Amino acid sequence: GSFTELTCNVSWCQISHVRAACTGSVPACSPASSSPHSGERINLATQCRTGHHWREKASQLVRCRGSCAGMASSILIAALVATLLWSCQAYSFFRDEIPNGHSVEHPCKTNTQWNGVGHLQEQGGGPRNPFGLAFDANGKKWTKSLCMADSDGDGQSNGAELGDPNCTWSKGGTATRTTGITHPGFKTPATRYPFNSADPATLDCGGTPVNCPAKNNLDTKTMDLRMAPDTKVPIDTTTYYCTSFKVPADLVYHAIAFDAILDNLNVIHHMLLYGCKDATIPAPGQCDMSSQGCRDLLAVWSIGLPDQCMPDVAGIRFGNGTYQSFALQVHWNNPQNLATYTDTSGLRVHYTSKLRLYDMGIMWLGQSKLFIPARTANTTYSTKCSSDCTKELLQQPINITASTSHMHLLGRQSRIRHTSSATNTTTQILFEDVYDYNSPKWTQHTPEIVVNPSDSLELVCTFNSSK
Repeated sequence: GSFTELTCNVSWCQISHVRAACTGSVPACSPASSSPHSGERINLATQCRTGHHWREKASQLVRCRGSCAGMASSILIAALVATLLWSCQAYSFFRDEIPNGHSVEHPCKTNTQWNGVGHLQEQGGGPRNPFGLAFDANGKKWTKSLCMADSDGDGQSNGAELGDPNCTWSKGGTATRTTGITHPGFKTPATRYPFNSADPATLDCGGTPVNCPAKNNLDTKTMDLRMAPDTKVPIDTTTYYCTSFKVPADLVYHAIAFDAILDNLNVIHHMLLYGCKDATIPAPGQCDMSSQGCRDLLAVWSIGLPDQCMPDVAGIRFGNGTYQSFALQVHWNNPQNLATYTDTSGLRVHYTSKLRLYDMGIMWLGQSKLFIPARTANTTYSTKCSSDCTKELLQQPINITASTSHMHLLGRQSRIRHTSSATNTTTQILFEDVYDYNSPKWTQHTPEIVVNPSDSLELVCTFNSSK
């Protein structure tokens, strides 16, 4: 039902989470050290208690990199967390012109339809994919010639992919097959056809290799952090599952890149890697959005995001005197509650003992749970780490090199603002006017955005619960 009253005041939430951030422990960098120390991730998330309100998540991840005496600055990667529930209405009637037009499966995600069947964008609009081009050239009609064609070049005719292998379907009728409808504009299965930017019929499902020459350095090693073979996916709609790993602790290392290792695209939604100060390895199991006591987020992967490569001057520190183990958290979606799914996805870590100039880290800005009135088109939450907060939080300037945003179901728009205490000017670090949950991306900041102690950072998120 509808409601407008919150049992938790927004301002109180903001103040409490800033206090939580400002009381966090950030280890100082010893002037006598020959290399920097990692700053701990500061969790700015808070929780308010209420009744039967919509629950939402809007937290921002910020990777910080500390520097020692004599070093100019540090690097920070900001990541904002929020979600979009979006439906495409424009030209949806064209889906009535093809068999099973409302049931075309997403090539990368199970139980998800690709609404813009003829477009490169999932929700439609913008450039057309190969099937969309052929459909348009055919007068936007389903004919035998279009049915028999293989628009995406994956060896399956358009009719076979859309459930009309004999090309007998006519508008308003029922196709020969109504399940297992694959996309005629993208080569499927996506795992068989690697993404190629020169081929519009291939789709980037994440885990795409990025240009990261340091992976090939002689001093670079790798370790694969994967779930055990044949790990059973629960029949629950949503599951968070954690597995922990010991890491080399004989030396201090820098992680310089992370690759996604994808096993079951039918269920995998995202993966988070946490650093743990304790060498104790708990048994793998469901972890209910927690990281089994490990608080420091090191790497993030989600469907649509590429692999991660650190800047040449920075890495994520682990090993002797710092993180003794890693915890991998995997989020599975199994809305059909199938009992047959297994998954062994994970992350490949590229690391080196040749320490780089700076340490990287992640910092969270925002709130972990929000309460949003039902059937309300615009609900806006803002949260701010004030000048007093950054003064206590930061011991030297940090640089924002990149940012990304991720929302849950009701998010519509997000932005991050930075206000300089020296010039009193405000810069928009990240602004997503229309957030697309299905197309996450990293925004690279060149030049990097310098944040000094006494500056302020503000996160603003807008949600829509009207649909």
